[in-house]
Amino acid sequence: MRTTLLAFALAFILSTGAGWADTNPSKTVFDQMKTLKGSWTATTPDGPMNVEYEVIANGSVVMETIFKDTPGEMVSMYFLDGDKLVMTHYCAAGNQPRMKLSPDSTTKAWTFVFDGGTNIEVGKGTYMQGGSYTFDGSTMTWRGQGMQDGKPMDCGEVKLTRVQ
Repeated sequence: MRTTLLAFALAFILSTGAGWADTNPSKTVFDQMKTLKGSWTATTPDGPMNVEYEVIANGSVVMETIFKDTPGEMVSMYFLDGDKLVMTHYCAAGNQPRMKLSPDSTTKAWTFVFDGGTNIEVGKGTYMQGGSYTFDGSTMTWRGQGMQDGKPMDCGEVKLTRVQ
């Protein structure tokens, strides 16, 4: 009897689309990104770095603001485009690289890869090429990759801690 009930429950879960194989990884990561809402801080060789996350536009966008209210302020917008998680980074350099969630991302490690942009001349200038996040709830590690005059550039690693 117990085996029959277990088999029935498993068949029901799979038939309703609640199984892991039917979930959208981009939506899962986006829902996790919404939990970043609030203030985060890090100590860098250049001094403190503060990052703010806001959930805006009726929950359809996560806005990340770095170096708020300074000449170097930058904003990244994360949102679902159909079944893909994408982001646009509004850089202090005046360009706007677009990135998409890499298919090898997991619930604890998110990787974004370059997917075009505006005000970018490939092979010239400096722009973000990608980034990765490792997240465990109260701490997060970010590592950025960029391009400078056609050559890969390591943007370093920052370990952020939730403030509020």
